[in-house]
Amino acid sequence: MGQNVFIYWGEEKQHLLYTGESLSIEAGVQVTEPFESTGRVRCSTTPGGAVATVVHFGPYEKLSEAHGVLRDWCKTNGHSLAGPNWEIYGHWDENPERLRTDVCYLLKQPAVSAAE
Repeated sequence: MGQNVFIYWGEEKQHLLYTGESLSIEAGVQVTEPFESTGRVRCSTTPGGAVATVVHFGPYEKLSEAHGVLRDWCKTNGHSLAGPNWEIYGHWDENPERLRTDVCYLLKQPAVSAAE
C-alpha cells in the first residue's frame, strides 16, 4: 500500500476548510494498479496535467502555510490554478517536525491559439 491521499475538489480548499462551507473531499490510499470498485470503496486517480508541488516537513497544523506559499508562488510566476488540489501524506513519525506532506495544485493549461 502507498501513501494516504486527500483530494480537495474545490478552488479555495484552505479557506473553505475553516468556514463551515461544504467541500468535496476524496480520501484514499495509493495503490500500484487499478481495482474493481465495490460498495463505497472506489478506484480513482489524482487529476492529470501540470502540477505545482511543495514538500512540507512539520506538523499538520502548519499545512496551511505550505498551501499559502504554493499559491503565492503560482500567482507570482503567472500560473492559474485549475481547481483541485491534493495532499500526499508520508509515513507517520512520532516527531511532528519529521512528518512529510506533499501539497499539489493542478495548474490550468495556457490556451493554445489557432496559429500555433
